[in-house]
Amino acid sequence: MSIYMAVYNELKAKIEHLPKYNTKIAKSVFNKLDEEAIHDIILDNNTFWFEHATYETGLSNEQHKWLVKYLEQKGYKYLYNN
Repeated sequence: MSIYMAVYNELKAKIEHLPKYNTKIAKSVFNKLDEEAIHDIILDNNTFWFEHATYETGLSNEQHKWLVKYLEQKGYKYLYNN
């Protein structure tokens, strides 16, 4: 199941309304989602992974780590950390 738009909308709202999320890294991750730098975020049985259209336009290491941590704090498990 794709959770891309749910993550996109939730992060957008948090950046706009919660100072805790109005950070440079959160904004940069949101901008990458807005640019569709990753093709999709898939969730299956509480485990998520990213699908990339091309590697060159994806997230930086810092952005990737931040997004993984963000999703893990929601209770999801990252496929490649298992």
